[in-house]
Amino acid sequence: MNPRAKFVVAVLAFAIALVTALSAFYLTRRSDDLAEQFRERSLWRAQVFAGLAPQHLERGDWHTLFSTIFTAPDVLYAQVVYGGQVRATRSSIPIPPAQLLPQEEGLLPYAPQLLEARTTSGQAYLDVLYPLTVIGEFTDPNSYVRLGLSLAPLEQERRSEVLTIVLIALVALALAGVITWWLAQHLFPEDTLPADVGRQEGPPPRVGEGPGERSLVVDNVAKRVFLNGSEVKLSPKEYELVRLLASEPGRVFSNEEILQAVWAGRQWATAQDVKQYIYFVRKKLEADPENPRFIITVRGFGYKINLD
Repeated sequence: MNPRAKFVVAVLAFAIALVTALSAFYLTRRSDDLAEQFRERSLWRAQVFAGLAPQHLERGDWHTLFSTIFTAPDVLYAQVVYGGQVRATRSSIPIPPAQLLPQEEGLLPYAPQLLEARTTSGQAYLDVLYPLTVIGEFTDPNSYVRLGLSLAPLEQERRSEVLTIVLIALVALALAGVITWWLAQHLFPEDTLPADVGRQEGPPPRVGEGPGERSLVVDNVAKRVFLNGSEVKLSPKEYELVRLLASEPGRVFSNEEILQAVWAGRQWATAQDVKQYIYFVRKKLEADPENPRFIITVRGFGYKINLD
């Protein structure tokens, strides 16, 4: 894997981990906030119900009261209990017996309570018990109103939050991918050859295979160079230079062409870099680097590989 690919993979992996962690943290906190808001709204609705119920105790006019309460589709049942006796009930599901929890020390003996429960079909709901008040005072613990409120609206809010965060996370990752790719292109410009140079299909190029001539083989797949059957150890830049010259034996490549092919995207590379790497290659390929017979300088034009 080249440096550019490694950079992109590393940055994107970090971005994915960061976005996932932040999203999970936010969703956890947001889910808790939504649950708390739902509980507060449920208590407020039960408080309103408990405030209206005493007006109907003597008249027994429960139809009007229940018509007010059941306007919301999430109300599964409503019940009025006075003195331990159920005075009125309306329900769309079987109502389980009330579970009066022991109150914690320091709390009012008739404090409201909320319990999560499930119907026989598995539907989650909140069972709210709120103390019944008469003439501004609390009655005994056996006088209260009950509301069964479906948790479906809460789950819908949570799903909506999850969908929103997932969409935001995907947009953030897409933006991170674009920025990362842009940075990678500028930080790690690829040292690639032009499309028509050194990319021919077929067997590796061979230079000078006549009787008594030296044999140079450039293996583009394995990125290896062989001289007279023996491998020559070259650096990546040296290999690219040899591959370019060997792609068209006898052709003179100018400094500009070599810089464009071997130092693509490197604005600071100069003809002096080409000259230096020509010298490095000659030391590895020539019998006498000071009097080269293989890689020839064509003064005023550039360099070529000699076939003679």
